Amino acid sequence: MRSRNSRLGTAAALAGLIAGTAMAGCSTTGMDASDTITIALAANPTGAFDPYRNREFGISEVAPFTHDSLLYKTPEGEFVSRLAATWKADNTSATFTLTPGITCADGSALTAKDVAAAINFASDAANASWAYGYYTPTAPLTAVGDDASRTVRVTVAQPYGYLLDTVGLLPILCAAGVKDPDSLANRSNGTGPYVVSAVSTGETIELKRRDDYAWGPDGTTVADAPATVVFRQIADETTAANLLLSGDVNIANVSGPNSDRVRAAGLDSADAYTAAAWLNFNQREGRATSDRRVREALVHALDFKEVIAVSTNTHGVAAEGLLVTEPAVCPTNAVAGVLPGQDLERAAKLLDEAGWVLGSDGKRVKDGVPLTLGLRYWTDRSELERPTAELLAARWKAIGVGIEPIGENVGGLVKTLYQTGNFDVYLLGWDLRLGSQFIPYLSGPLPPRGQNFMALDNPEYVKLSAEANATTPPQGCDLWGKAERAVVNDFDLVPISNRVTSLFYRGVTGQLTPVEPTSLRATQ
Repeated sequence: MRSRNSRLGTAAALAGLIAGTAMAGCSTTGMDASDTITIALAANPTGAFDPYRNREFGISEVAPFTHDSLLYKTPEGEFVSRLAATWKADNTSATFTLTPGITCADGSALTAKDVAAAINFASDAANASWAYGYYTPTAPLTAVGDDASRTVRVTVAQPYGYLLDTVGLLPILCAAGVKDPDSLANRSNGTGPYVVSAVSTGETIELKRRDDYAWGPDGTTVADAPATVVFRQIADETTAANLLLSGDVNIANVSGPNSDRVRAAGLDSADAYTAAAWLNFNQREGRATSDRRVREALVHALDFKEVIAVSTNTHGVAAEGLLVTEPAVCPTNAVAGVLPGQDLERAAKLLDEAGWVLGSDGKRVKDGVPLTLGLRYWTDRSELERPTAELLAARWKAIGVGIEPIGENVGGLVKTLYQTGNFDVYLLGWDLRLGSQFIPYLSGPLPPRGQNFMALDNPEYVKLSAEANATTPPQGCDLWGKAERAVVNDFDLVPISNRVTSLFYRGVTGQLTPVEPTSLRATQ
């Protein structure tokens, strides 16, 4: 079973939306096979269509349609050509030779220097791009383009074995977009097979096919691809399921009982695991959760089997490690034998040791201040987030902890994690496939200077992840496993469950796990 970014239908991981107002409510049933397909997303990536500065867009399912990367990685883990016709890499450098004739959405030719400038922008920590550390190393990087030879050479200041898995897969923003982000307010400027043609914020995003596109994976064209792709915002999974069944939507993620009834109707699907109930603990100074004893107590208060059942609606499994999205590089089991079982006596003892005294009213207090924690969850991710948060709150109240569950849409999530930092526990799963992608989130500077929104300071993780980062797989896989276990053992990030989500589709075929835009074909 493959894992997929869960934002199709919300994803993250992440991860919409308008066919022009005329398309927003009409059925796709009976359409010309080359005309239009409609994809349901739970959250509209607001703001500019900027894959570097706008996290909401960068992690959305819209971005792969509009922005290409140098390489394409197949679901089986093989690299094939995309913008780059040839490439070579080791743990100090990589060289990419561009396919000739590539153009941007604004009509300009894509040059090697343009690609180098995009890579340098995304990999410069000073630019605070969300792509830093995700699609780039955290080590200093330099990219140089030679237009005469169409080559882009990337070098790192210290050994790093995953240049193809990061820089090679970085969405490339064309030169005008790098220089002028305001130009991306209502339009895209990448080299992808589609370009944004119409936007209705909070409703739909319409993409039009670029008929001159001929540099997809292994030279794929879009000659038979749908002329129009509509991303339609559908926040409610029940509604998404209904629209699938009625033929008004071609592709949507559906989980839990809704998936059962859609499957019973005979629709095709691709099943995958996505992260479900994961606990992210805020360790900023002054937060109760900065105390390891408090974090461990909260974990001891939970019956994991109960949490798994609720967070997946019995359509899931216990989390094994931090890497969920396939093909994962160095998947490990960082959970088995590390996380404790439910032990209410131990939980109470830990809170006592931390100075949180249980009062006659059943609530814990320290120095006259009640132990009240803010528990936040991402409403766009799944309908199961709220009942999971309510279960956690009930179990933590039973050990004297006051809990305030707060649901947030994607805009609220970004504001909380990267602006205010106002949370104690965030119920948020991670859908990553590469250990190095965790580094800026689990170490380093806090927002806005960095991505470390939990304010983690785990020296063992920093040491082990740095050592693992310098290796090439599979040599470094054991080190990545040890680094992950250091995080879980400290109760910094606690993965509990992964749920099965089903990507259902009708009237369309193609590579759907994950969606590869050039492969899509309308069949209605």
